[in-house]
Order: sequence, then C-alpha cells, then structure tokens
Amino acid sequence: MKTIFITESMYGILKENILLDNLPEDIVNVIFKNGTSLKNNPAIPTIFDDNFLERIVKKRFLETKENLKKIGKIDDFDDDKIESVLSKLLTKAQEIEQKNKNELEKICFNYVVDFFGIPEDSISFEINLTTDLSDNNISIEPNDIDIEFDNINDIEELKNEVSKKRLLNCISMGMGMCVSSYIKSYLSEIYDVDPRLPDLYRKILALNDYLLFVREDVGITDTDKKLLGFSEVRLGQPDEKPIVKSEGVIFPVLLSETIRGLMELFSSHGLPHDKDKLNYIISKTDYLKSEPWDMRIGPSLWTIITDCFGALESNLIPYLYKRISMLSTKNFNKLMSEVFAKTRKGKEMMNKIVAKARQDKEYVDFSEKMTTLQTDKNIINDEYIIAEEL
Repeated sequence: MKTIFITESMYGILKENILLDNLPEDIVNVIFKNGTSLKNNPAIPTIFDDNFLERIVKKRFLETKENLKKIGKIDDFDDDKIESVLSKLLTKAQEIEQKNKNELEKICFNYVVDFFGIPEDSISFEINLTTDLSDNNISIEPNDIDIEFDNINDIEELKNEVSKKRLLNCISMGMGMCVSSYIKSYLSEIYDVDPRLPDLYRKILALNDYLLFVREDVGITDTDKKLLGFSEVRLGQPDEKPIVKSEGVIFPVLLSETIRGLMELFSSHGLPHDKDKLNYIISKTDYLKSEPWDMRIGPSLWTIITDCFGALESNLIPYLYKRISMLSTKNFNKLMSEVFAKTRKGKEMMNKIVAKARQDKEYVDFSEKMTTLQTDKNIINDEYIIAEEL
C-alpha cells in the first residue's frame, strides 16, 4: 500500500508537474494568440494593462492548486503519476455508484429542479449515470456550413451571434463546474448513499481540475474524445416539452452536465429562428476542443458575474439567463464588458436585468396560480361570495 500526500513541499511523490509555480508556457501562448475557445470575443474587456483572459486563467489555476493541496492523503495506490491516480479513483467511485445508480440519478434530478425552481412537468429529463457514454454527434473542431448571406452586414451580425453564443457556452460550463463542485450542498444525501463518495468526489475534482493546466493539448481525437460526460437539449415543437439529456461517468460530472443542459435551454431564447443561421451558429460554437478552455475560463467568468449581482435566489437564474441571452449582440457585449471589468455601470446594468428577471418570475408565478384557481373546482363553488367571506 502507498499513501500519497499532495503537498507543496518535495515530500509529495506525484511526479507529473505537480504544483507548478506558474501557468505552463504553452497555455499562456495560446491566450496571447487569441487561440482560446473565446478567441478575440468582443465582450472581453481590453482596457487593462494586462491580458484579461491570462489573469482569470491564472487565478483559476491558483485556485485548483490550492484545492489540490487540501485533498489530503490518497491510500492504496502504487502509482505516482497523477493521471493514473485519477483513473483509479474514478474506477473506485464508479464501482460504488453503479450499485446506487438510481438513487444518485434521483438526487441529481431533485437538486436541479430545486435549485432552478423548475415547475413540475415543464421539462423532460433523461439523466443517466453511466460508465459507457452514448455516442454523440459533437464535432471535434468548428465546422464550415455553406450559407447564403443577404449582405455584408448580415455576415457581420452572424459573426457577432457566434461570439455571443460561444461566450454563453463558456459561462454555462463555468456555472456547471462551480455548482457541481460545491459538495456541501448535497453532502448529506450523498453520504447516506455511501459515506466514501464525498471524499472521493472531492479528490477526483481537485485532481481533474488541476490536470487541465498541466498542458494545453489534452489529446482530444476522433478515437479518444476524453469525454467524462455530455449534455444535449431538444427543443421540439412549441406544444412539446423540451428535453434535457445528460450523461456522466460520475455524479459530479452528471450534475454539471445537467446544469449545462439547462443553461443551454434557458439561453436558447436568444438564438435566431432562421434554421440556416441557427445551424451555422451551432456549427461554430459547439465543438469538443472548446471544452477544455471553457473549463479553464468559465468558472472565473461565472464568479465575476455572481459577484456582480450579489446574493441572488437560484430560481431567478433561468429568467436572468433568458434576459441576458435575448439582448442584441451590441447590448450583450456592452453588458458583459462592463461586468467583467467590474465597473459600477456593469453592476447597474446587471441589477436592472435582475429586476426585470424578478418581474418575469413573479408574472409566471401569478399566471400559474391563476391557472390553478381556474381549474380547481373546489376553490369557489358558489354563484357569488357574500361580504362575510371577503
């Protein structure tokens, strides 16, 4: 038996660039060449002396480093390479999970419904905790789709829509990672399933998050997509419920992917109705090699956004995200630039959208209540109400 201690000193025995002092040079180079998943996104502020994306990626890197230092000892492994240790921890967690698959899927479903305040029967979920992910059609790289544009302005606007959707994807990834990593929020239920799982999840997430910064090229290929999970949204017809499908090889990944799927659904209100334009945008924004960068950038972006609007009820997020996604590309870029720059104007703009989102939710709540009153024949069964009853 070998006990592995993750520490900042040389007593730690993991050899694979563990606890690097700085971001690897290849990652920094990609940032400066605008080669991240966001490229030269117009919503990213450029007013600072330093590079905004480098700063937040470095911040995220330091966070993962600190989280790794806190995971303590890892017992029963005779390998000293971080990827091998992570693989064995994943296998150990999966062996426990597959015996409790239905319970964990139910916890995931209940959590997201509770967190977002999703009305009963408004969305169909297909949540699957599995060691064998389904085949999915996600491309490795952005695709080129032929489309006939009306004019030059039409081309420019569609490019802006692509940038907007790409940023929303990145933010959705960040939110999913932030929420799913907050184990305390569902600790007791997971502990009741099996007391070994919370500690396993904490270690797996810490190791996996840090590994993202060891090298820029994570080795994604057509034959090895490096997938731990995926989500898919089917909007269907206006009279049909949307379907959110999510799969994950362990519970935190399943939860993260389910949240990503829901955020994708909430932001779908901002997509164009034109089918050709919609397919073009998706072909340029939803691709596998964007995901490692979304994982490096997204959590910091989501943290900046949540710091901007402060304490916000989680059941307002669907309405807020819908409002943000429906902004014109010009107003969206202006809002995000101000928010990311942490200006007073950014807070004012976000607070106005939060206020409108709250009104949207209150209206929906009122409408649902009125529908209930109209359909419940037991509420009022007299022809009139006498004064004493008012």
